[in-house]
Amino acid sequence: MFGTFGYHLPRIASLLARHGADIDFHRAGSGMTPLRYAAQRGNLIMVKTLTGMGANLTIEGPLGIQAIHAAVQFGHSEVVRFFLDEAGLDSQVEASHFDERALKRDNSCNLLHFAAMGDGGVGMIDLLAGRGLDPLSTSANSKSPLYYAISNQNLALVQHLHSKGANIVPALLDTAETESLGDLLAGEGNSIDLDSQGPDGRTAASIYAEEGRVTALKSLISAGASATFVDGSGRSPLLWAAFLGNISAVKYFALKRAIVSFDDMAVALEHHISSPAASQIFVHDLILAFAQPFDEEIALKLLELGIERGWEHVVAAALRAPSPLSPFH
Repeated sequence: MFGTFGYHLPRIASLLARHGADIDFHRAGSGMTPLRYAAQRGNLIMVKTLTGMGANLTIEGPLGIQAIHAAVQFGHSEVVRFFLDEAGLDSQVEASHFDERALKRDNSCNLLHFAAMGDGGVGMIDLLAGRGLDPLSTSANSKSPLYYAISNQNLALVQHLHSKGANIVPALLDTAETESLGDLLAGEGNSIDLDSQGPDGRTAASIYAEEGRVTALKSLISAGASATFVDGSGRSPLLWAAFLGNISAVKYFALKRAIVSFDDMAVALEHHISSPAASQIFVHDLILAFAQPFDEEIALKLLELGIERGWEHVVAAALRAPSPLSPFH
């Protein structure tokens, strides 16, 4: 491949080209031209040599990836500068990427997306942003550079993009449920506000709780997000979980001693008791998950509330609970 793996072979490449070798040779559909190899390996001398010999800079491989995408993803900033500043390539060039976490193709990824999923880090992001690319841009699947930085477990880049105004909530919601998410966001020096609110005023923890994504919820709470932060909707993650009936999430919050007021608990209970699908066991589990520890004061309040409103489920739960009022205590 014209010596693109070596350091002293530009002259050999020129010699081969003069004797009729195809400077843009690549296997059909691969896009792996000598220029692409050189760019991917950061061999600036070879990139300049091949460009000077007339190599096609925009030959595409699968998903539309060109040599510049390879240079960006592998973090070779000098090669990227050459392509943009000397070779005249357009910084707005897009390609597709197969998102292994989402298991589907993501179209219209720009160079910033490739930088976030690769090795270039903060320096590559700033290089590209300085040439007109928007760090807040999204792909055809609404994935941002921040999403790919989180998926790539790059905390420094996550913080950098967040500092430039990238909203953490949509990116977190798209991220796969993994314990490593908490490890990433709890990293030393993390300055990200994990209780920041998305476009609809809710936090990522609230939406995780609503959707019952307990693994992701645990990761986020362990990293420092609040279980009781009241978002723009007027509810905490605990209340979102209760209203949507996600008992596993409610029980997790109970173990974390995420306390809510008795009035909030009553509202959540009323919401479920009014539903025909609410069973006595469900309401009982909801009460026990809310009320940790389940003491005499709470039991009395629940009993009074249940009698007052005719909520048989609540009366039964208050009597069955492991409290001084319970005949099984």
